Amino acid sequence: MNGPEGLRIDRVSTADQVAAVLRDKMLLGELRPGTPLQELSLADSFGISRNTMREAIRLLVYEGLVRHNLHRGAAVTALTEDDVRDIYRVRQLLELAGVDTIRREPGAHVRRLRERVDEMEEASQARDWVKFVESDMRFHRQIVAALGSERIDAFFRKLVAELRLGLVLLDRTAHDARASELQVSQHREICDILERGRKEETLRALRVHLIDAERRLCAIVATE
Repeated sequence: MNGPEGLRIDRVSTADQVAAVLRDKMLLGELRPGTPLQELSLADSFGISRNTMREAIRLLVYEGLVRHNLHRGAAVTALTEDDVRDIYRVRQLLELAGVDTIRREPGAHVRRLRERVDEMEEASQARDWVKFVESDMRFHRQIVAALGSERIDAFFRKLVAELRLGLVLLDRTAHDARASELQVSQHREICDILERGRKEETLRALRVHLIDAERRLCAIVATE
């Protein structure tokens, strides 16, 4: 952003930058679910104040990547099977409603969904599971965005953010070329059916996809 007399203002705070580093470490598996985040030691390692470190952790708590307990402090989010089931129950409600909206006027919505599937395919071929998961999540956020509600969009972004750690773990530990190809083909199938405007078939395909994802993630979470 340009300020007075053409001066450029960098609005990325130190806390934002620290949060970005920690986020990358979580998504790359260097900080695993359940790992405690000690404010003082982390602040020392980054060479920042404890208050700045606390703000960085607060940002990650808001994203769902970190959970804070009054007595135990902060730790990298470790989903339970109940968490996964609850999140997917809400996902079904919102995404099925989004799909019903899209299939009435597929047009631009389906084009954007196909772009997300292409991104998934590229990430799968590169075995970049962080990018694969992000593209997958963008696909599903696009579906919910069709509902046209900023509040629902914000709620859904936070909801699926809680899944990122589990999904990256799932893709890193359980994916092979065939499994990722299946994921891509499921998403392409949803696009194809949506484009044809077949309501019941589209809803069934999405429901099967979400149930399968929930089952696989529950299996991984149970072994952690």
